[in-house]
Amino acid sequence: MSEEETKTKEPTQTTKMTWLAQKRYEFVRSTDGDIFAMRCDGEGRPFGRPISLAANRAEITAEMLCMFNFEHGSYPSANVVRDALAAATFQAYLTEPRQFHLRYANVNGSILIDLGTDTGTVVEATGKGWKVLEKAPDGVYFRRTATTSPIVTPTTGGSLETLREIVNVNDEQWPLLVGWMLSAVFDFPRPVLFLTGSQGAAKTSTAKTLIELLDPTPVPMRTRPRDEKAWQEQASGSQIIGFDNLSFIPDWLSDALCTAVTGDGTVKRTLYTDNGISVSRIHCALILTSIDVGNSLRGDLIDRMVRVELADITDERRMKESDVVAWQDAHGSQILGAYLDLLVKVLAAREVVKPTSRPRMADFGHLLYALDHVTGWKSVDAFNEQTQSSAYEVLDSSPFLSAVVSFMENREEWTGTVGGLFVQINNRPDVTLNRADAWPKTPAAAGGVLTRGLATLKAHGVAVHKHGRTNKARLLTLSQVTR
Repeated sequence: MSEEETKTKEPTQTTKMTWLAQKRYEFVRSTDGDIFAMRCDGEGRPFGRPISLAANRAEITAEMLCMFNFEHGSYPSANVVRDALAAATFQAYLTEPRQFHLRYANVNGSILIDLGTDTGTVVEATGKGWKVLEKAPDGVYFRRTATTSPIVTPTTGGSLETLREIVNVNDEQWPLLVGWMLSAVFDFPRPVLFLTGSQGAAKTSTAKTLIELLDPTPVPMRTRPRDEKAWQEQASGSQIIGFDNLSFIPDWLSDALCTAVTGDGTVKRTLYTDNGISVSRIHCALILTSIDVGNSLRGDLIDRMVRVELADITDERRMKESDVVAWQDAHGSQILGAYLDLLVKVLAAREVVKPTSRPRMADFGHLLYALDHVTGWKSVDAFNEQTQSSAYEVLDSSPFLSAVVSFMENREEWTGTVGGLFVQINNRPDVTLNRADAWPKTPAAAGGVLTRGLATLKAHGVAVHKHGRTNKARLLTLSQVTR
């Protein structure tokens, strides 16, 4: 082929598609390693919502096929789009990773809320006020999933008290519920909202209403996940996750819920690789509803909960599902506006309020102090009372911890190994006949119960100090402390 023929050779369809993709999209990678396509205007500036290639490849493929046909008058083969996306993915891996937020972003003292629109509209709230922006500020990116639905555009003139027309909570627990609602948009550890009540107390309806207001989704309430994989699939798609009508919480799910509260992650080997790893981090707000979960509620999860018991609803106040939806359509925008008004005041108060004490979930406690400063409520006292009652509930549900407290009643101090403690408590006549199914079967299991119950034991006057490991064994010391 001559040099002149080489110069005039028609570019291949793959080359044309690659050029078109680079012109119409900016391909970037997230800090989690996912690839996103960001639509660009005629001047190459990104606009609208980022599109995940992993979750929305069919959407991108369809768009690229239509754009190619518009510019060149024909449709290329599927392999052409595949090769162009492969080239774009390679280019994205050469760029600096960007953080993509799901629904909420905490940036430089402000809170940004993705309204879920195709144009990328967001709400920005600071300690000075809130406003609706056409798009997120430069450098802030939001991702969407199949479970991300639009939020109503907030308006002024409403009252958060209007929410109590369909949320059946008493005056004592209302501040705790509002505190949890405010915490849902922050990136610090947030407690699990545990809605309880008898049958017919509108637990499910209340949870759906809260999710519809703050993080609407086509599936607001889900059944208990069957395993860890199902949990990760459900929990990674929304900022607020609701699990409905729980009657039992297995240990693995209890651990997963606790991890989601703090936002810790797991690192696993990537399948079909020798040294590749994948990082999974889930940090979301959680709502659980239940009549009774029995003794399956572990102490470490109880310590991370805000519990709200809903009263029975009278027949006169009971609403049909269609009536609830109509009520939300009529009041949702003003209630969200009132929520943002309160959020603005709390953001400002957090900068000046100094907590006199800090509960286990210190950031949430600080938020409650700010809420009380703004409203005059007593949410901190209510939360502390729940924390104290939780310690007794954990002790009641753990026969081994209860036996440890009894073991220390007439002792100032005891030092030994976990195995030695396990043997001594097992040989006590007052526990031999009262062991439950939850009683640890081995010293190692007993050590796990002790570790999870450190806060509970301390609340009942028993401190546990673990010494460094010696050549023979690792010792621990139990001692009496002032409650």
